[in-house]
Amino acid sequence: MSARTPRSRARGAGTYMFCVFASARAPRFAGAPAGPDGLGPVRALHLAGTLWAAVADAPSDRFSEAAIRRTLRSLDALAGDALAHEAVVRHVFRRRAVLPLKLFTIYASDDRARADLGPRAGRLTRLLARLEGHEEWGVTIAPGAPRPVRAAARRSGVAYLQARRQALAGSRGRSLADAAEILVTALARGTADRRIAAREPDEGGPAIATAFLLDRARRAAWRTRLRRVRAGLQADGWTVSVSGPWPPYSFIPGVDEA
Repeated sequence: MSARTPRSRARGAGTYMFCVFASARAPRFAGAPAGPDGLGPVRALHLAGTLWAAVADAPSDRFSEAAIRRTLRSLDALAGDALAHEAVVRHVFRRRAVLPLKLFTIYASDDRARADLGPRAGRLTRLLARLEGHEEWGVTIAPGAPRPVRAAARRSGVAYLQARRQALAGSRGRSLADAAEILVTALARGTADRRIAAREPDEGGPAIATAFLLDRARRAAWRTRLRRVRAGLQADGWTVSVSGPWPPYSFIPGVDEA
C-alpha cells in the first residue's frame, strides 16, 4: 500500500494514531494488521523530516467521544481494541524503533496531527535514534507456591502449624529484596537501561517487576544468563516470569512529553 494519504477519506473521519517512527523513505504497510474494528487501512503520515506516524482514518460514528466511552465500559470491547492497537505497533516495531501512542489517540485531521507533532520532530527523532535496535524484556520475581505439608506433620495441630510456617518461609533461603538483587545483577550486564518497581501484595504475595532495555544483538547471551539465574531462583522457591520482546514502553516518555 502506498504511504500517500488516500484521496478520499470517510466523511468526518479523524486521524487515529498508533505510533511515531523514523524512516528515510516513505514506508508501506502492506500486510499490516487492521487495528481496532471500524478503522480504515493503516497508512503512513509524514510529520516532518524523517519522522512519520502509523495512522488510520477513524470514522466519527465509531470513534466519537460517546462511542469511546461505551467501549471503555465494556472490558471485552476494550481488550479487543487494545490488542488490535498493540498488534499494529508491534508490526512497525519489528522493522524499526517506535514511539507508541495511547489507545484512542485521535486528531481531528492529518493537518492537526502534523501541527502538534511536527514542531517536536527533532526531539522525537533523537529519541528514536537512541532506541533503534533495542527492545524491552520484563522479568517479575515473586514467592513461589509453598511446599506441601508432609502427612506426618498432620498428626497434631502444633506439628502442622510448625510445618506450615516452614513450608511458607523456610523453602526460601533469602528475602524477596535479596532475590531481586541477584536477578538484577545477573541481567543488568549488557543492557542499556533498566526499571525496577515493587508490586503491591495480592493473592500471590508481593513481587518485584523489572524491565530491561536490551540491544537485540545481545539477546542470545542475555537469555542464556536469564535461564541460569531463573533456574537458581526457582530452585530456591521463587517464581520468575518473563515477557518480551516488547517495544520499549518503560523507557520512553509519552509522545506528548517528549
